[in-house]
Amino acid sequence: GNGGGKIELFVDGNVVLDGTISVNGASGSGTWGKYNNSQASAGGSGGAALVKIKGALSGSGSITTNGGGGGNYDKYYGGGGSGGRIAIYFDSSKSGSNIDGLKDAIALGGATSDGAIKAGNGTVGFFDTATTPVSVAVYNQRYDFLDADAGSGVFDFSNVYFENAVSTIEAKGAA
Repeated sequence: GNGGGKIELFVDGNVVLDGTISVNGASGSGTWGKYNNSQASAGGSGGAALVKIKGALSGSGSITTNGGGGGNYDKYYGGGGSGGRIAIYFDSSKSGSNIDGLKDAIALGGATSDGAIKAGNGTVGFFDTATTPVSVAVYNQRYDFLDADAGSGVFDFSNVYFENAVSTIEAKGAA
């Protein structure tokens, strides 16, 4: 299936997100190949959602970058697409800012059937710019801190908060 693509939302004012931002991968089709070589295709990977709000952020909407499910054909089953990446930057010091209704943002790996390998989940992070350096929170998901995120090669956060979540840190060149 096709991958989810990318959405970037940059807002100078306030945002109440009560709708849906979806950058999901498509499910795999039943077949690819010709004649006797037909197989099931894999699901597309979830996309990327980058949300940067300078004003208050609130609402109870959803943000998803899920991978697509694997296709199936005859006795062949394609794997699911991996979950995507969600990064939400907001300022908790702005009047009315409350992300409690948005904590279920999710980037699940695509489902499969009959023993095909399920894809891995993606990453979701909430970055509070009210503090210097920025604070990060991860809810019900995971966030992988990549070397590219560090910019200067150093991860510098005021606070790191995990709720039902896991994290990994990639440190290239570290001894």
